[in-house]
Amino acid sequence: MSWQQPYGPPTRESGSAIAALILGICGFLVCPFVCSVAAIVCAQRAFSEIDNSGGRITGRGMAQAGHILGWIGAGLCMLGLIFFLALIVFVESSSY
Repeated sequence: MSWQQPYGPPTRESGSAIAALILGICGFLVCPFVCSVAAIVCAQRAFSEIDNSGGRITGRGMAQAGHILGWIGAGLCMLGLIFFLALIVFVESSSY
């Protein structure tokens, strides 16, 4: 009778997924554009790392949350920039 291990190999959380989630949150609070873009990059790295691990690395949910927060933060930053530029153009054109 052979003894078999009842569980699979131990799993661990992806560091890139954790970083993506933290950067996605920081994108709303600290440095909007830089942190949001970094969150998107870290999330892509985490997806690749998780897909290539064969089930040993987890954290896809955190990576997805960081990815979504990164895109929302970058989009809001761009909308704010467009609004700011439109405001400058409006003020300059009405002052003449």
